[in-house]
Amino acid sequence: MRVTLCKFCDFACMLEGGKGAVIGIFDTIGSATFPMTHSAFHVCLEFEFDPTEAGFCPIEVTLVDDDGHPLFRVQQEIPVAQPPVGRSTRVLQDFLIENLQFLRPGTYRLDVAIRGKIVAQERLYVLDSS
Repeated sequence: MRVTLCKFCDFACMLEGGKGAVIGIFDTIGSATFPMTHSAFHVCLEFEFDPTEAGFCPIEVTLVDDDGHPLFRVQQEIPVAQPPVGRSTRVLQDFLIENLQFLRPGTYRLDVAIRGKIVAQERLYVLDSS
């Protein structure tokens, strides 16, 4: 298994025909006042699995502040289909995060874990724009 995409974005979804759509990728947000509430954003992930990994895969996605305190955590089992011979399976997952409060500016870290092992990370920079 490997992570091929790990991003914050304004919107993500699956389109007809199995295509994924990711709009407005970002790694920085700002506010003139804190605490600041970000109304909505998505965490978009794409996983690639070998044929031997078909079944269900437990994932955990956590956003932590620079002190290591979690702001949100999502745990989910994702289904992994058996791919055609000679191919791997790609699974696009997106999580809508609404009304998340950032107490202060800083560097926040998204950890993606499978079976307790971190397999991907992304940073979110929250700036004081005053």
